[in-house]
Amino acid sequence: MIEKLKLKQYIPQVVAIAIFLSLSIIYFNPLLTGKKIKQDDIVSFRGMSKEIVDFRNETGEEALWTNAMFGGMPAFQISVKYSSNLIKKIDSFLKLGLPHPANLLFLNFLGFYILLLVLRVDKWLSIGGAIAFAFSSYFFIIIDLGHNSKANAISYIPLVFSALVLIFNKKYFWGGILFSIFFALEIGANHLQITYYLGFIVFFFLLSKLIFALKNNEIRAFAKASVIILVASIFAIATNISLLWTSFEYSKETIRNGSVLQYKNVSSTGLEKSHITAWSYGLLETVNTIIPGLTGNSSEENLENCINTNLYVSENEIEIGDKQNKIPLYWGNQPYTGGPNYFGISIFFFFLLGIFILKHKFKYWILLLILLSVLLAWGKNLMILTDFFIDYIPYYEKFRAVTTILIIPQFLIPVFSLLTINQLITNSAFKLKNIRYLTITSAIIAGFIIFLLLFSNYIFDFSSIHDKRQILKFYDYDFLETIKLDRAKLLSNDLLRSLILILVAALSTYLFLNGKIKKSVIIIILTFLFLFDLWTVNRRFLNNENFTDEKNVVEPFEKTIADETILMDEDPNFRVYNKTVATFNEASTSFFHKSIGGYHGAMLSRYNDIVKYHLKKKSKNVFDMLNTKYFILRKGNRYLARKNKSALGNVWFVNFVEFAKNPIEEFEFLDSFNPKTTAIVNEIFEDYISGISSTISGKEFINLTEYMPNFLQYESRSERKHLAVFSEIYYDKGWNAYIDGEEAKIVRANYLLRAIVIPPGNHLIEMKFEPKSFFVGETISLFSSGILILLLLIGIFQGFYKTSLKLN
Repeated sequence: MIEKLKLKQYIPQVVAIAIFLSLSIIYFNPLLTGKKIKQDDIVSFRGMSKEIVDFRNETGEEALWTNAMFGGMPAFQISVKYSSNLIKKIDSFLKLGLPHPANLLFLNFLGFYILLLVLRVDKWLSIGGAIAFAFSSYFFIIIDLGHNSKANAISYIPLVFSALVLIFNKKYFWGGILFSIFFALEIGANHLQITYYLGFIVFFFLLSKLIFALKNNEIRAFAKASVIILVASIFAIATNISLLWTSFEYSKETIRNGSVLQYKNVSSTGLEKSHITAWSYGLLETVNTIIPGLTGNSSEENLENCINTNLYVSENEIEIGDKQNKIPLYWGNQPYTGGPNYFGISIFFFFLLGIFILKHKFKYWILLLILLSVLLAWGKNLMILTDFFIDYIPYYEKFRAVTTILIIPQFLIPVFSLLTINQLITNSAFKLKNIRYLTITSAIIAGFIIFLLLFSNYIFDFSSIHDKRQILKFYDYDFLETIKLDRAKLLSNDLLRSLILILVAALSTYLFLNGKIKKSVIIIILTFLFLFDLWTVNRRFLNNENFTDEKNVVEPFEKTIADETILMDEDPNFRVYNKTVATFNEASTSFFHKSIGGYHGAMLSRYNDIVKYHLKKKSKNVFDMLNTKYFILRKGNRYLARKNKSALGNVWFVNFVEFAKNPIEEFEFLDSFNPKTTAIVNEIFEDYISGISSTISGKEFINLTEYMPNFLQYESRSERKHLAVFSEIYYDKGWNAYIDGEEAKIVRANYLLRAIVIPPGNHLIEMKFEPKSFFVGETISLFSSGILILLLLIGIFQGFYKTSLKLN
């Protein structure tokens, strides 16, 4: 009998998991037929990571470096497997082995459901709450775009927060272990911007706890919880130390840390403010978090969804550019968007109601943080606040797209709303008072919607500052007017939709408070309301049309005749400049060749300087020293490969060395030097370069004999001491050189290349990428994650042991 009672209490959890599994599979049902989702950023990832993945498949090792992009760069933020992190196994377990992206949706459900249970929300209501969080539109938009690491990191926010709450509920052992594990998984998702914003949530939560502790004379309990959080965080960081250490080292050399130059419009510290705030939410646009079509849907809407524009195109028999019938229904201020960050009008209804009625210790810090997040998302539209955070809040300037901070209200608004609903259905003491506030809330939201329904056509002209670039550059004003009609129609439809949803939420809540319907009925109604509200909006941005055959995902790029010509070259290492694409913002070239260009948000800073100045003005010397052997050109519909006969090859001896006093001199020398005969070297390396011969005989040579991404081997013969310049990107955080097995100093030449002093005689020169941060970090990670796994197993064993004692 006792066992039956024990099993019965787990029925809600079993039902919840069954619902979450079903919704994950149903939404992404093409996965059942073997199709894969085609994501723009993952298509680019295929190109970026091709050399790394091929090397891993061939050798079973991690390359840690790739020459396929930007002349060469570390692979840490592209594709590296940190196999010593045992906690990663838990990630796979939590996702139940589901195919991507159904696994991420399920994790979203599961994490938020667990959090609501920890917050003592009704078990059945928690299912509806998990749906409200997991179906937030931003999650589906970033999945469509291919921001998988971001989506994964967001999914762990509820789990980290639930462990934090457990600690302060004095569940010290389990709270500490779970916080460490979930925080380790959050960091391991490898999207530091999301982890950084999680830090905002944790900080405000701890600050509120400190205030309560001081007020209630509970400072010792706060201190104990804080120590547990600190120790758990150390283990989480240690578990991911190889990822964090390599990323930290690398970040100091990238555009995220600014440029060593302080002129030519290159920022000297961090990202430029214009880059950080390029994607800023408009003040009006903020309302699309509750009315999805307020500023349009996406920047590339399907033509068939546009009634007036579709008719116009049909009647005038015009073609829609290169975007395959994609129309910019979005008319906000952002340069581009995949859709609104829609939280749901139905969930927002209870958020607003909660401002009036919720009595919970979380209330005020949540409201304050939501407000701050919305204001920071405005970015360039509220520079007084943005400037303060960029200038004074540590690391804030390292991240672009300030709109991403809306993941904080995306998480906190459902938390706040579900706490409100839970109070409504469990606390009958204030029913009459709640009915009064329910009326006020309904009047505010319904009144706002009705006002927009009546006057939106008079208030808005439905035009965008980007229309000139996106539409009028190709089409006439009549075409723009039809698009504006569709924008207006979308808004009116969404306003009517929102009004109906609000009326359903208000009426069902009113009936419950008056005792007309039961608790179970109101929970079912609200669960279906949340699901309908968010599901129907999400299908606008991510639906079955986003899926394709697996082959199109695994091999997203087709070879051109130019590609085939270049691939016939037996030289193991040279670079290609593809002039037929947006060279420095694409990855198709990297899929087949070692590219001068590429696609990545954290390019090496010195290479970025070269791109912005020397490569943009087509500097022949720089192309030659980068061993740009082929240029891909387009002539009509044909792609041609033109060989650059002056490319300097993999390595060469130089006759002369010019010493520069600082990076600016290094950079400026590149305008007028001959890289074949001269090397530009900063004077900090002068002590390593002495007695270099300027005479190079015909019998002297240095050649590349073996190539791998992380290993280069050369043979040399020289009668005198020479400086050899290698057409390889300088990176002193791991590249080591050896001459006949003895370590040799690598100096930086020509602003961004490597150079080594080669003594007379016959020599074997090797370059190996051996970053200490990775190899030492992996050892620490194995030890730390092993301890966490051991503690978890001990906790599980103790739990089973205590349960068996009670049953006996």
